[in-house]
Amino acid sequence: MPIMGNTEKHQIWPWLAIALLCAVEATALGVFASWHLSRTAFWYDESMQFWMSLGLDGFGPPHTPPGRFWDVVRNNAIANLDPGGFTIIMWLWLDLANPDLA
Repeated sequence: MPIMGNTEKHQIWPWLAIALLCAVEATALGVFASWHLSRTAFWYDESMQFWMSLGLDGFGPPHTPPGRFWDVVRNNAIANLDPGGFTIIMWLWLDLANPDLA
């Protein structure tokens, strides 16, 4: 007949190892997030991509109505250095997700 205390001791180690691993991963994620979320270059790039996909200038006046497809292409050619496929796909996505927005 096994001793109960010894058996329970061996069953708790896998749970402690999992809890320790989760704590280490949560700490690493917190450090990574606090380091990268405070960088403004990330937020600027994504916000400008959003405004371009609406056919608007990111520095334009507020409450400007969204532009049409050719405004998206024109703003992408002026303010963006990539070929523009992503901007057009995002314009289509915004139009499908919320037709009142785009």
